[in-house]
Amino acid sequence: MLTKRFVEKGLEKLSIARKLSIWWADRRAAAWRLRNPGRPFSDYYAHHVERHLARGKPHPTLGSQGFDHELGSQIDWDRANFATRGRNAWREYLAAGVEPGCRIVDYGCGSLRVGQHAIRFADRGNYWGIDVSQSFINDGRKLLDPEQVEDKRPRLSVISDDLIDLIAVWQPDFIFSHTVLQHVPVAELPVYFDRLARMTGPGCKAVVEFIAAPRTRRIKAMSWAYGEGSLRAAAEAVDSDWSIAFEAVADGNSRVMKKPRRVMIMTRAAAANASSIAA
Repeated sequence: MLTKRFVEKGLEKLSIARKLSIWWADRRAAAWRLRNPGRPFSDYYAHHVERHLARGKPHPTLGSQGFDHELGSQIDWDRANFATRGRNAWREYLAAGVEPGCRIVDYGCGSLRVGQHAIRFADRGNYWGIDVSQSFINDGRKLLDPEQVEDKRPRLSVISDDLIDLIAVWQPDFIFSHTVLQHVPVAELPVYFDRLARMTGPGCKAVVEFIAAPRTRRIKAMSWAYGEGSLRAAAEAVDSDWSIAFEAVADGNSRVMKKPRRVMIMTRAAAANASSIAA
């Protein structure tokens, strides 16, 4: 039988290992910033993961290789098995009220793990996936059925300020952002929410999934858990003209992701915004 002290010592070791991992990650990030002054953490994150994937190492959500934690083995994704990925997550966004006729933006689409389902679901030309890495997008596109791509004509683009402005003109109806906010450090929340606010026009709904915690804390080298209060404050500091609510993630999806998760839902009142624009 495990003693209480044995468990406590094990947790202490995990905590020390986590702190060392964070310390080492910060050193590497600082060295990268010296070579790339002025570039944000999102660029460093993309650079780090791209190198990881280029070495043939699996990643839980990105690239063409994954890892099955139950079997303890690496998985090479192909079109057949990749098509089953992200289904539980997509059901969450379906439940939020998205319809095929909606113009959908996948904010941080990565390798289209969830985006592939949005592409199948949406009417032709109604899906726009955006990410900080062209490499991530390319990996996902290779795993899509070419006939589906031809039929649905998804838009896939690398994030830039000009792109955000273009999407605002496109006037999306629904935006979702899955397993993205956890990789946004506190200092860059204003940029994340500013881009989201600019894309979220009158009548649009934005749904953001995040790792939940009573208060903001760094949980891994490149991952943060957020409290609802801190997220609300960060979003309202950028734009106070949207309604914000929080809801639980379905148990099934939360178990798959192995961490407590919630969704942040932001909406705009179409009539009020329309009148203010006209004025």
